Amino acid sequence: METGLQKSHCLNGCGEKPKTQDVPKIDHNWSEYRLVKAAECEVDGSSESVCLFGCGTTPKTKVLPKLGHNLANKTVTKNATCIEKGQIKESCTRCSYFKLTDVPALGKNQPNGHKFGTWGSRVEPTCTKAGSEKRSCSDCGREETRSISMIPHKSNGIWVDEREATTKQMGLQVTHCSVCGNVASQRNVAPRNFRYEVATYAHGPQASEFPGGSSAAPILYLDLTQDSDQRYALVTEDGWLVGYARVTVAGGTVRVSVEKTVEANVMRYRAWGMFPDVTTARMVDYENSLPFDQAVKGPGEHCVITLNMLTNYYQGGANEKFSDGLMAPGSGMSYQELYLQMLQMSEQSGE
Repeated sequence: METGLQKSHCLNGCGEKPKTQDVPKIDHNWSEYRLVKAAECEVDGSSESVCLFGCGTTPKTKVLPKLGHNLANKTVTKNATCIEKGQIKESCTRCSYFKLTDVPALGKNQPNGHKFGTWGSRVEPTCTKAGSEKRSCSDCGREETRSISMIPHKSNGIWVDEREATTKQMGLQVTHCSVCGNVASQRNVAPRNFRYEVATYAHGPQASEFPGGSSAAPILYLDLTQDSDQRYALVTEDGWLVGYARVTVAGGTVRVSVEKTVEANVMRYRAWGMFPDVTTARMVDYENSLPFDQAVKGPGEHCVITLNMLTNYYQGGANEKFSDGLMAPGSGMSYQELYLQMLQMSEQSGE
């Protein structure tokens, strides 16, 4: 802040008056600006820089602009209704300032904000026509209508044949409504002593009865070295003989055909499979069946076949209860003897 002074003396000591000269004053050594007052939402802040020489000169100052409000917290202080406006409050995250904003009334022609009363103006439903009921808003008068489901028909309890039952299709019986006369209820009916969609298999021992077998599938064990033509019983899972599997062995091939005991029997989803031994035997489905009535080349000297289907049939008449004691057509043996013969063939072949 002030100039300095320098003197120069004669080194010979002559007493000559010293010469003098000024030393220019130096610049202030200003510090980095430091915070004096932080800026707030509505008030400027400040910072200052001082001389590091400690000369006491007035510090330099800098204004820090006010921040403005940060309205990030928003809440609904009042919900708008169909006729009244609502209100939203936005609060500053840094101070106590808040802002209120009106939300317009929702109006009549929308579903929210109404003050609905109870449902009334009811039109009662019948068994042929749905009913309805209304309610209205006490503020704006908006109306809403909703449907009421039809009531069930009142059956007269009298069952009438609508469709006759056959061996290929269930019959249909209906009752009528005592109020409107329309169909009130219905039920499927079968012919007397008739069964639909019963699982049916070619009768034989289970694969698990043979050494190494594990499947519960009934199988027929065939010797392909000897030509033969044999009929095996087709037996339903509830024990009725409904037909025969005709199995023809010729020149190492196997041909399978199906014969009915009664023409009225309906045999659906027929399927058969051929396997080299009992360890691989299993039931096959309709889509993976080998072709019926065609010779199929066997896998070697012996094979195992399975045959299954679904049968619709009458219980009685030419369809009889199956027993092991019945004679297999054309074999001169009972089914029990055929059963034992297949087990012996397996033992002799070494399986």
